Amino acid sequence: MTRTNENERGSLTLESCILAVGAIVLIGLLVVGMRISWATNAVQSAAASAARDGSLARSADQARNQAATAAAVSMAQSGATCNGQDTSLDTSQFLAPIGQTGKVTVTITCSVPVANLVPGLPGSMSITKSASSPVDPYRQR
Repeated sequence: MTRTNENERGSLTLESCILAVGAIVLIGLLVVGMRISWATNAVQSAAASAARDGSLARSADQARNQAATAAAVSMAQSGATCNGQDTSLDTSQFLAPIGQTGKVTVTITCSVPVANLVPGLPGSMSITKSASSPVDPYRQR
């Protein structure tokens, strides 16, 4: 026959509550980490797609339009949620002389909301990714 100490009554309930709170916080942090990781991959993919599309253009203006469209389409297809998205394109090397390789660089900044997932976290996290793509040095201009 096992005797229990009367002072230990209810301690299992208390331990379970403490562990449950810890598990909920851990799951919340995992969800936030997954959302940030997913958004980081989406922003990097959008920047690479925009840089590639911009480098295929024949003029700097056309490169800006194609890159902006490619970035918007890529972000929409990824399903990543951004409170604010900023796309900047550097075409300063686009008009390199024939025989020299120029490049198009795209930088995308996305503000990912995290406040709605775990209370107490800041409202959003800013993710910035850049990608470059070489311009064909022998293309027709």
